[in-house]
Amino acid sequence: MTNFYGKNLCYGDVINVEGDGKIALSNFHVENIYFKYENSLIKTHNPQKNGPNVSLSSCSIKNLYQNFEFYSASLITINQGIVKFDNCNIDNINGIKMGLTSQENQGIVHFISTVINNIYSKYPEPIFYSKNYYKYFSERSLLKIVFFFLFNKKLYNIHECYKTNSCNSFKEKFSETFDSSLLYHSSEIKITLNHCSFDHIYGKKGMKLNDGYISFKNSQIVNSYFENGFLYYPNNNNKEIEVSYNFENVTFSNNKSNKGTFLHISDVISGSKFLLDVRKSNFINNTAEYFGGVIYSEAKKDFSCYNLIFKNSIFEDNTAILGKISYVFDIEHEMLFFPTSLLDDLKSFNNNFVTNPTYLMFDEDYNNTIEIYSGDRIDQEYSSSIYDDYGNKFSLSDDISNSKIEDLIFYEMLFYGKKNEVLRSKIYGSTKSYCLNNSCKFKNLRLVGPPGDYVLELKIVGFGNYEEFLNNSIKLNVKIKECNEPGYIYQDKDGENIKSCYKPICNPKCSNQGVCINDNICDCSKTTYTGRICSERNRLGKNKIFNQIIYIISIGFIIVTIGSIYFVFHHRKNEIIKAGNI
Repeated sequence: MTNFYGKNLCYGDVINVEGDGKIALSNFHVENIYFKYENSLIKTHNPQKNGPNVSLSSCSIKNLYQNFEFYSASLITINQGIVKFDNCNIDNINGIKMGLTSQENQGIVHFISTVINNIYSKYPEPIFYSKNYYKYFSERSLLKIVFFFLFNKKLYNIHECYKTNSCNSFKEKFSETFDSSLLYHSSEIKITLNHCSFDHIYGKKGMKLNDGYISFKNSQIVNSYFENGFLYYPNNNNKEIEVSYNFENVTFSNNKSNKGTFLHISDVISGSKFLLDVRKSNFINNTAEYFGGVIYSEAKKDFSCYNLIFKNSIFEDNTAILGKISYVFDIEHEMLFFPTSLLDDLKSFNNNFVTNPTYLMFDEDYNNTIEIYSGDRIDQEYSSSIYDDYGNKFSLSDDISNSKIEDLIFYEMLFYGKKNEVLRSKIYGSTKSYCLNNSCKFKNLRLVGPPGDYVLELKIVGFGNYEEFLNNSIKLNVKIKECNEPGYIYQDKDGENIKSCYKPICNPKCSNQGVCINDNICDCSKTTYTGRICSERNRLGKNKIFNQIIYIISIGFIIVTIGSIYFVFHHRKNEIIKAGNI
């Protein structure tokens, strides 16, 4: 069929093919298409043997809108067979939760010399999606995109929430199944992209394959944002998977991400195979907000990075807080760069290659053993810093007011016997804190324990934005001496059943030659003073014998006086007594 023109179409599929039919359309032009349900421009179903063969050439498709609350492919839905677009222009495709193609089983899609402009989906969904329900098919699903031209920012898969940073405002739960902005394939698949340009793409991830192969050549990915990288390699559901990527003559520039703009590896288990071959490609002016300006990897243990190769590629002006080019778990999981002179040259610049923290080291050459008495306080400040496998010193914020608690590195102080860790001991002071001003510091700690050899350890217990690492502590030897110093006391002063050896301190000091016999306790027995600090004069003591004599005389006078009064009163009528009144 030739010279077809359609306008203002709605509700149903434009081309619906059942069975193994064959359709060839040229000069095919449609515009203003509205889908309310899970409809597509081309939909195939119920294949009998090989499925249908649909070909559109010299076509124009404009103003397509997909209004459906679940994921749907606005352009092609195919479960077997072939759909081909040749020399077509596709412009202005909009939707709520929309992609371009959905392939199942053995569906094959070709885009040849086709330009696609202005793709917009409100929710972040993949443009190309495939899955394979039937594992007994001998061949893999195949998506071929050959000479797929996207010029001058003409491919806009601008997921609105990522552009406005409002993804968390969605009422519905975010779907991990459809969190790739360009490609998501849950089945075994082979994808070929040649002479493609992806510009201003926004999403949680760029491409995500669970099994399959992608060839990406003579193309560019520019001016885009992928929160978790353009290539995202996880291991879903703890299953071993095999994924292979081949990039050649690709330009990756002016892109941004959270960690790893180009490659983000996480959640990997042993047995999975990830092959990456990048040749003659350019990585220029990419920015990661945190780690890995180009590469970020949490791969560890049995995961091998020897199959992740960058050869004859250019890395310029990439930036990140840590690892302008690469941030990996440890040096054993570093990607391979060829020629080796390229790697040496890149490593000559500070902060290009960084690993997860791997060890702590003191900032000064402190005395290896601290000798103290039980209960002594360590007044000196000890400072240590965090380093990676390349010897890079990690910079830590000096402004706690602008830091989130989940970003801080926390530590605790431990004190235990060197040969006997259960030896009763105690540490007093600030035993839990966080690292600040580029280092982890401690001081003003009071250590209590029986005489012997001990270890004072600073141990990282909260790793902030970093992965946990094994060499996460630093130690000092402590020797507690026997308490035989004159004037010192050896007793339990803290109620912990652990004796301290200390010289008593009285504040204020004992006065008038009083003796300080324990903290803030004065002995005034050998002075003529008393009181808490021997500052009050003693009262004179009374003479007991003299007091007894005075007491007896006083009693006698009282008796005589009472007797005289009684006698006078009794003989008051006597003439002599009366005469005494005259």
